[in-house]
Amino acid sequence: MGILEISFYGPFAYFVNPNRQFLDIYAPKCPGHRASISSPVHQLPIRGRSCNGKTYSYSLRSKGITPGKGKFDGSTRILRTKSSLSAKADPFFRLTVPTPSLIHGIHSDRVEVITSGSPTGQLSDTATSLRFYYIFDMASPIEFWCPLATSGLHLGFIQPQLPGSGKISHADITVRFENSQEEDVDKTDAQDCFLRLRDMLGLKWWVSYDEKNANPQLEVRSGVDCRAPIIVSE
Repeated sequence: MGILEISFYGPFAYFVNPNRQFLDIYAPKCPGHRASISSPVHQLPIRGRSCNGKTYSYSLRSKGITPGKGKFDGSTRILRTKSSLSAKADPFFRLTVPTPSLIHGIHSDRVEVITSGSPTGQLSDTATSLRFYYIFDMASPIEFWCPLATSGLHLGFIQPQLPGSGKISHADITVRFENSQEEDVDKTDAQDCFLRLRDMLGLKWWVSYDEKNANPQLEVRSGVDCRAPIIVSE
């Protein structure tokens, strides 16, 4: 047995239920954003749908994955809510994956999330991406199923030889939903994506990057991930 690690970069809404073996991930319609899934061997596009994205569903499957309970490790602040997907929600696409053993927030950014009232200028490090960890049988293939497909596409992985230890029992997959533009001056992309994300859950939340007693600075994005805070629904 080994470890499978799946990292998700981009403005996603995650619906986690420890009593289910699978969880759904929804992407909002963010202008200029493109999605993909990749392993060390393959990279595949994830295309969205202009309407009725709730049913435009991809899935990742493997008999070697042991579903977990979706435990949060608690080391990073992750936005969490009890809100369900809004009846008016019209996502870009849905991705279904097995429920992981551990959920870890990554790529924190300093932001204030306003749930009511006005901003206070108090920013907190908040996860903009998630990483899932699974117990995984390294002898099993991993398949990515696309909408309307009759078979899955294999996502290959590599097990290099570690001197003195044999094959590495670790596999990794990356899912990205990113803007094609490299710069996000004043975090306008992050703010816009978060509004689209919260609307899918019927929330009134919004974000501010204005810090109390701090002078404004030019924000330069590293990479093309908008780094909007993600939201987990439980």
